[in-house]
Amino acid sequence: MANAKERFNQVKHILIVITLTVSVIAILQGSKFMKTYEWFPSESAHSFYPMEIVQADFILQDGTTVYVPDKRRVYNGWGKPGSSHSVGERKKALPVKLGIIWFSYREDKFFQGEFELPTSQLEKYFSQGVEDQLTGKVENWDIISVGMAPQGRVSIWLTGFGNTVQIAHFIAKEVNYAWIDFMPNVDMKRPDFIRLAIQEILPAAQREKLKQMGVPNGLWEKWNQPYNWTLDVHQATTTLQIIEYASGERGPYNAKFLMHDAGRPVPTVVDLHWKKSNGNEYQTTLYFEGDEIFKAFEKLSEGKPGKPLILDVKIDEDTFMAEAFLRDGEFILPLEDFSQESFSM
Repeated sequence: MANAKERFNQVKHILIVITLTVSVIAILQGSKFMKTYEWFPSESAHSFYPMEIVQADFILQDGTTVYVPDKRRVYNGWGKPGSSHSVGERKKALPVKLGIIWFSYREDKFFQGEFELPTSQLEKYFSQGVEDQLTGKVENWDIISVGMAPQGRVSIWLTGFGNTVQIAHFIAKEVNYAWIDFMPNVDMKRPDFIRLAIQEILPAAQREKLKQMGVPNGLWEKWNQPYNWTLDVHQATTTLQIIEYASGERGPYNAKFLMHDAGRPVPTVVDLHWKKSNGNEYQTTLYFEGDEIFKAFEKLSEGKPGKPLILDVKIDEDTFMAEAFLRDGEFILPLEDFSQESFSM
């Protein structure tokens, strides 16, 4: 029996070696013909809700992995790429899966998840590129960012030549993770460390306001809620209109890659390039940083999803000052909670 068992184990070992060899050859042959692109990973989080990645890795089509920059506090802005590490080969296969675990400072929680990525959609974007609205030249998407939001929300964006589009979102699970493993060299109690970390990130007035608010439920849904709205600019001839959305997306107002069937999220930045009647060119940017614009969209759409809305922006050619209103066919809501800046080009 011993000899038979030994022979069986020998045959089993040989079969395993053959199987692994064939698998490796198949992977190598496949990767030989696999399309590769020049891109690098990055990370993102809203400035009000700082996060820190414990570990995150993209698994690529060829079976290799690329890490997402970790072990630093992330609060660079929702949808905006953070670190720009040159990770892996300059040109590499696209990712098919993401594995991530991170810490949410405002919630004092760890989240973890493993997600399948829409590879065919990634391939479509990378193969088509993104058009420069000023020159018509096709540029490359070159950053794949991982965004972390409260309640375990994860968003994936592509960024290229100043444009950003969201291509996937997921929900991670809250997990128990040993604090000593997260901060092995910190001689400080967990609550004190978190409090000091938030103090370093957020100004005092903002901390107090956010402390009173807590961490609201449904933030991701709020940032991504679509509305049927259009932009109308008065008293100025615009040559380019760039919109940043609450969803973290960014691009020209008429960009096809940002035209979703359900509508557009609430705008947080409206960047207008315009000409005076004498031909001089200027740039005026409006920053909607508070809740006012969200409440305006909600109020005019209440009970009527898909109702057409118009965001009016009026620019005074002499003072360069802008006014903004949100209206439907019946009501006009003035928008006052925004900052602006203008300069000549």
